[in-house]
Formats: sequence, structure tokens, C-alpha cells
Amino acid sequence: MNSLTLGALVVGGSTLLSVLGMFLVRQVVHPEKLQRCHEVGGYMLSVLGTLYAVVLGFVVVSASQDMDQARLNVEHEANAVADVFRLAEGFPEKNRVQIQTACERYVHVVIDEEWHRMQKDEPNSAGWQQVNKLWSSIRNYEPQTESQKSFYQQILSAMDEFGDCRRERLITATNKVSPVLWAVLIVGGLSTTVFTYFFALDSIRAQALMTVLVSVTLSLNIYLVALYSTPFFGDFGVKPTAFLMNVSTFDALAEERNKESTTR
Repeated sequence: MNSLTLGALVVGGSTLLSVLGMFLVRQVVHPEKLQRCHEVGGYMLSVLGTLYAVVLGFVVVSASQDMDQARLNVEHEANAVADVFRLAEGFPEKNRVQIQTACERYVHVVIDEEWHRMQKDEPNSAGWQQVNKLWSSIRNYEPQTESQKSFYQQILSAMDEFGDCRRERLITATNKVSPVLWAVLIVGGLSTTVFTYFFALDSIRAQALMTVLVSVTLSLNIYLVALYSTPFFGDFGVKPTAFLMNVSTFDALAEERNKESTTR
């Protein structure tokens, strides 16, 4: 089930239940009794709605920022791997091949295996194996010239950033919205919706429309929290686009090197 279908079911289902609840209350309680609650109920609904709006808005903004940060972190990780691949050009042929091969294998493991396992909260050791091989290739290299020493320092810096971004990505993939916070959001949404049942308009159609608007607005915001709280899951989650660009970059560099060797 894709994210749009899930969203339609969540929003549509909650809206339908809200309207049915409103009609049920109107059938059980006489409108005149509900109209007596208007004056006091209006103030209480204003307080309740304001408090819930503050909490819901804060959670939505926080979750949205977390997703943006996750997307930016993936780009930084992919860029760091690309930097390591390019900096390896300053190494001797044997070491260059080892480092660049490890970079290529790591990128393919992330795209083909790790991303899918990460979405399902499944461990994947293949990615760490490639990281260890990459570190081993760099650690076993002993720079001789000043130029090689400069490249070596730069590639170590890129590896540090790469490792930090990778760990942050894996940690972010396991972070979820607290069950307590989910309970607060759901109970608050139900309370706000049910509170509108204490009001009765002469036109039941107009009140049904108002109930629909309130329910749709609340359920959409809660749905946004569900989307943003899982940044690597679903149709709107973070995709390995930056790593796919690395594949194209690595292939282009390989073709360029082959052309140079052919002309020589």
C-alpha cells in the first residue's frame, strides 16, 4: 500500500467516523439542549483547540525538520564517498584501485541492499563490511611524496565525514515518534472533534460540513507526522538519489580513464 492510499484511508476513515458521531449525537440529544452549551462551550473549545494546535504544530514542524536533516545527511554521506573516490586518484595505481573499488561496492550495497533493509528496520552487515574494507585499503597505504601526504590527509577527513554521516543515517532510520506522543496527538484530535458535537446549528448539513473540515484538517496533520517520522519509508521518504548520482560519476570517471589509457 503506497503512502497516498494510506493517507486517503486515514483521512477518509477518520472523517467518516467524525460525521457519523455528529449525526449520532444529534439523534440522541435534542438540538435545544446543545444550543445551551454554546456560550460556555465556545470558550472551552477555543482553549482546547489552541492548546492542541500548538502541540500538533510543534510536532509537525519538528518531524519535518528531522526529515529535511535526514535528506541533507544522506547527500553529505554520498558526497563524502565521492570525495574519497576522487582523492584516490592521487594514490599509486594499486591503492587507487582498491579504494575506488571499495567505494563502488559500498554505493551499490547501499542502493541494492541496505536501503530496503533500513526501511524494514532489518540489520545489514554488508554495508559495514565494505566500510571496513575501505578503511583497510586507506590504513595500509604509506604516502611517500608531499603530494601523496596531502591527498592522504584530505581522504582521511573525507572518511571521517563519511563515517559520521553513515552512523547518523542509520540512527535516524531507527528513531520513531514516542508512543506517548502518539497517544497525546490521537486523544487530542479525538477530544477536539468530539467537542464540536456540543454545538447544534439549525442546518445539520452546515454542521456536518464544519465537522468534515475540522476532521480533515486534524487527520491531515497527524498523517504528516506519520510521514515525517519515518524519513526513509514510503513514497515520500528520502531516496538514495545522491548515491545513484555517485554511480553515474564513477562510471564517467572510469570511461574517461579508459579513453586516456587508449590514447596513450
